[in-house]
Amino acid sequence: KDLTRDSFIHDMLSILSLFSPPSKSSESQFYTAQQRIVTSKTWLAAKGALEAFVAQYFKECGFNVSKYSPIVSKAIHCIMDNPSRVLSLAEAAQRINVSESYLSQLFKKETGENYNSFVHRYKINQAKEMLQNNMLIYEVCSRIGYENSNYFAKLFRHYTGYKPNEYKKASQLNK
Repeated sequence: KDLTRDSFIHDMLSILSLFSPPSKSSESQFYTAQQRIVTSKTWLAAKGALEAFVAQYFKECGFNVSKYSPIVSKAIHCIMDNPSRVLSLAEAAQRINVSESYLSQLFKKETGENYNSFVHRYKINQAKEMLQNNMLIYEVCSRIGYENSNYFAKLFRHYTGYKPNEYKKASQLNK
């Protein structure tokens, strides 16, 4: 209720900026979503424009949550709905009203990896895109929910084989 239209639009655009277009063909969809958010008359219209773009984004990336049970799908949505936080298993379980142990077992069974590994891999994939777009490492850490840049660098190297600055330099050379 206390949120102004401008601050809401700003928040929606901040969320949109986390999703760099997965292909050249989707760049126009990205800019269309951006324009629809800015020109929205209501917060529902802005939210709808963002949701439509994100759904298309994940479809193009081949990320299909419908292959999972409703519980695991809800957990994955919780992860994606919190782009600037690393959502713990306990928080996800509480939000979808299941026990941690049940969610942990089901998540591992259906996705083939444990909950924390899934979250970190998802966040590192987001970080890779941001680094390719020349964002500073501390900005990337902040946007994806890692407060400790050393911890982030350790995870990044674990999942990619590169330090974040090495990855950023290599991606700039390939452009």
